[in-house]
Amino acid sequence: MYRSFITRVLSTALLVFLIPLALSEFLRGRFSEFEAADIAAIQAKSPDALYLSGLDQDVSGYKLELTKLRRPDIVVIGSSRAMQVRSEFLNGTLVNWGGVARTIGQLHWAAQEIVELKNKPKVALVFLDPWWFNERYLDGRDIFVLREQRVGNVFRTTYVLGNRALRHGIATRPDRLGMAAIQSNQGYDGDGTFHYLARVTGVEKTEDVNFRRTLRMIGAQEDRFVGSDEPNPYAIKRWHEIRALLEKNGIKVVAIVAPMAPSAIDLMRKNGKHTLYFALARMLGSDIADFIDPTAFAGADNCEFLDGFHGGEVSYARMLVTLAQQRPDISSAINTDFLRGFVKENSGLTSPITIKKYGGGKHEVDFGGHGCKR
Repeated sequence: MYRSFITRVLSTALLVFLIPLALSEFLRGRFSEFEAADIAAIQAKSPDALYLSGLDQDVSGYKLELTKLRRPDIVVIGSSRAMQVRSEFLNGTLVNWGGVARTIGQLHWAAQEIVELKNKPKVALVFLDPWWFNERYLDGRDIFVLREQRVGNVFRTTYVLGNRALRHGIATRPDRLGMAAIQSNQGYDGDGTFHYLARVTGVEKTEDVNFRRTLRMIGAQEDRFVGSDEPNPYAIKRWHEIRALLEKNGIKVVAIVAPMAPSAIDLMRKNGKHTLYFALARMLGSDIADFIDPTAFAGADNCEFLDGFHGGEVSYARMLVTLAQQRPDISSAINTDFLRGFVKENSGLTSPITIKKYGGGKHEVDFGGHGCKR
């Protein structure tokens, strides 16, 4: 009798585990919520397939696997503010690590992983966010550890995917990988760049209409826009270590401070609380490409920005044309002829490549509420 009771308890416990496991594996397969290496392999064959997980927004492992497979000549490293540098903009194979480095510590991790690659890139475009060096926002001492793409807790996986399936259905698309890509119609393509299709077509409503959210944070000195005059010396020291690590391994480093929208720049200059952000490039070294003010290079305007501090394809194309002029040593890596024509044809737009590749007949709208002519 005792043995029978133990058997029933164990059988019940096994079922309690196996049923969620089976359901989670079914849902993961149904929504293409695969391991990072599997996603990279799929995109190697179908580079226009978009990937965005509904389980884990940490894309570090995914970008690493893309790099191992593509063996790029050029990598772009940074936060989400680096994700609009497209393959079309550069000469050579690209993997964009935008979204991986959200702090100086995460940038350090990315650099360490890149130099360990058997096939190292020749050039690294490194996007530095000013707030990484603001001690009032970050102390620069964070440690970033790669998390596996697969979520080990089958109960959480079952709950998350099951809940979304009940709310949105189990519709799938072979050209969308991951539940978030299926539902939002947005994601990373095969070179790691991100396509904000739902936002620029007006399907997804931006939180930053007229840049109100960004301007409010700047005015109140909140979050990444807390005011500061002096840089964090530890973060600066760490940046020099990162740069030395990449260069020691034969990788040409091009450091960039990416632009913010003109309206945001105007307010930052008027309130006088963000001296550090305008002086950072000079503090880091004379060869840092300072593009924080987009009006300083070829007239980018608010209509070319995704929000108050994320530039779009056209504003970044303008930036790269100027970079090629400033840095003849890396100009061969920049597809200047294409970029000049691209800017001329698409002035005032945010994401023309995204629309062309994924729009399906849709057009870019005035999603930011700036009165932009589309």
